Amino acid sequence: MNYPGFLIDSDVVLVNDTSFVINLNATGFSDRIVRAMPNLFVVTEDVLRELKDGSDNGHDDYEKLKALIDMKSVNSVNLRKRGRDIYLSLISGSASQTLGDGEASTIAYAVEIGGIAVIDDKKAEKICQEKFPQISVVTTFDLLTQGAVKKALGGNQHKEAIYNALRIARMRIPNKRQEHVVKLIGESLATHCPSLSHKYRKLI
Repeated sequence: MNYPGFLIDSDVVLVNDTSFVINLNATGFSDRIVRAMPNLFVVTEDVLRELKDGSDNGHDDYEKLKALIDMKSVNSVNLRKRGRDIYLSLISGSASQTLGDGEASTIAYAVEIGGIAVIDDKKAEKICQEKFPQISVVTTFDLLTQGAVKKALGGNQHKEAIYNALRIARMRIPNKRQEHVVKLIGESLATHCPSLSHKYRKLI
């Protein structure tokens, strides 16, 4: 994955999965985070549909995302023929090689337009890398720790945003990045983050 400079390229589109939207909403600073970055943020109709389905269970992520779309901070998009073909290939087959609608459409649209897929699911990331190695994949944590976001939020609110995503949305952090997370938010707060390894929650 070759994405270190993507934030300075405003032409690169970030195609966001359902998990990213949930994590972003949980930060409490969604609009400021999105506006801090020069990239266009988009979500597919399948991601919107997944979030809307979640409204039946009392979740408000769909409403929060719609507010971002209404403010033109995020755009909703539809797959064209190539993307739809890729999407269908990703939802068909054995369970180990297929994805949910949101993940599949996120990857498909990223391939279709040459964008970057923002995905937190480990399986989806693996399948994307295997089938579409030309597409870069980043996580919510990758975006939250970019310099532009840190600058926009400031030290205390940046720390709060990451902590909220970890505690409320259970944002996934790759094992190799967990020590970095603990350094950012502190050992005391890390004990309250269920998505972190138990060794970082040993004070519980």
